[in-house]
Amino acid sequence: MDGRTTREVIIEIERIQLVRKRAKTDLHYCEKCEGPSDFVGLDDAARLFEVGRTQLFNFIQRNGSHFIDDISGGKQICLASLLERMRTIGGANKLEDKTNLNFGVSNEENHI
Repeated sequence: MDGRTTREVIIEIERIQLVRKRAKTDLHYCEKCEGPSDFVGLDDAARLFEVGRTQLFNFIQRNGSHFIDDISGGKQICLASLLERMRTIGGANKLEDKTNLNFGVSNEENHI
């Protein structure tokens, strides 16, 4: 050896990507939040987060997010509670990595 040492340097780069998507929301009184909140339809929310509606609804039920039934029989999701639950469990990171999606998939299909 000529007195030199071999070293290995590892560089990690974290990238934050800003993605803007839009969805129409309706202001409703959320009984569980005890105040007005923005609600978005289940289909629109699933498109926003790029997941299946069943996966999203399973996540909402398992994690106690708030939702109401609308006049047409669909589901309206309380955005405040959904975003809070995602923040609590680290859902924002899980949403980007579809392989680790914390919405979970049940063997039993829930009918929404």
